[in-house]
Formats: sequence, C-alpha cells, structure tokens
Amino acid sequence: MSMYKCYGPYNQYEPYEDVIYRLTCCYVYLRDNATYPRFNVFQNIESFHRSIDDAEKRIKSLVKDKDFKEYLWHSFNIIEIPISVGCGYNREGQRWRTYDCNGEIVAESKASCLSDKKGNREIYWGREEAECRFKVGDVVEVICGDHVELQMIWQLPFNEAHARKNLPTNKPDKPMSFHLDDSDDCYITVSLTSEYPDHVDVMSCFPAGTLPLDQSVINRLREVFDGHVVKTANP
Repeated sequence: MSMYKCYGPYNQYEPYEDVIYRLTCCYVYLRDNATYPRFNVFQNIESFHRSIDDAEKRIKSLVKDKDFKEYLWHSFNIIEIPISVGCGYNREGQRWRTYDCNGEIVAESKASCLSDKKGNREIYWGREEAECRFKVGDVVEVICGDHVELQMIWQLPFNEAHARKNLPTNKPDKPMSFHLDDSDDCYITVSLTSEYPDHVDVMSCFPAGTLPLDQSVINRLREVFDGHVVKTANP
C-alpha cells in the first residue's frame, strides 16, 4: 500500500502502487569521540520490506538491541520505492519518512521525487506550520552527506497560502506553467560554517541532542541568528 496522499485538487500525479520500502540507518561511531558543532556519520541500507509496519518494527528492534555497542544511532529513514522504476540517486523514491534515534517519526515527505508513468511530477503545495516538527529559533541537527552539523531554524517551509500567492499560474482556470516540487520542501537555516542562510531539506533535519549539547556552541549559533535578524531589518 502506497504512502501517497493527494495534497492538491489539481494534482495529476498518479502514484505507483507496486512498491517496496527500504530502511536506511544513520549512526555515529563512538570511537570517533564526536562533538558539536559537526561530526561524522555513516549511512547503510539495512533492509527491504513489503510494508511500512514491518520496516518500523525493524527500527524498533534495532533501537532496543543492546549488541550495537560500537556506535550510536542517529536516525533512520524509510523510502518508498516503486518496483521496476529507475531511481537516479540514493534517496530518490516516491515517498519517505524520517525517524529520530529513538525510532519516533520526525517528518514525512509531501511530494514525490519521481515522475509518474505519464511523466507528471507531483506538485508541492506547501507544509503548514502545524506539520513542522521544528519552529523558528530551534537548534537542529542537519545531515549533510557524510556528516551532521548543528544549525538553527531561520524560516519555515512555504505553506499553501504562500505558495499560491507567489505562483499565480497555480489556479484552476489557468494552465500550469510552473509549480513547486519536492525540492521546495525545506527549512532555511543558519550555521557556524556559512555567512549566508541555507536551504535545508525537511527530511534532513533532526532534533538536536544526539551528543551532549554544549551551551557555548548554542550561544554562538544564537549570535549568528540574531545577526541575520539585524541584517534583514537593515538591508
């Protein structure tokens, strides 16, 4: 059964129904003596499942397993992959869900990365504030390839009203020449490694606290955050 839900009345995307679910684990080696604001992580494909329930049960069993003593779980994701459909990169799939180190769900994607059988892309209609795990000013961990970086939420993803306001072609009485897609589902964050805010995929953001939090690092992040507030107020 697909995780697909239709988020817009004019969305012509037709979901694939014959799918499997790939579970990927992200972890930190304890021997690395990782510390904030940045530390290395490793990601492995753990297993494939025929249902979300089975994949989630596997996450719970991994979290409870005491044999994994050499590393610390960081996060998990379940990616919905259509059978016999090419996927261009590691995370591409029709749907995905992310889970924290305790196996609790953090976020679920709102639009497919894939085109359907007719070549249609699913429209991203925004993410309402109530659907966002994080709020402006929250400190989060962001997976950036082979490492995790501590960052602070600067802006939330577009909501539907904002998307429609800024995309006037997205109206039922006009042909759709342009629309948002899965790549627009992102937070804007600030960090200690860039002087500019960055667009961060919602599915790459996780609660801070995998490691003991250092208040001095959080204070530095807050200074960067406040500095951007000043710049925005006085361009």
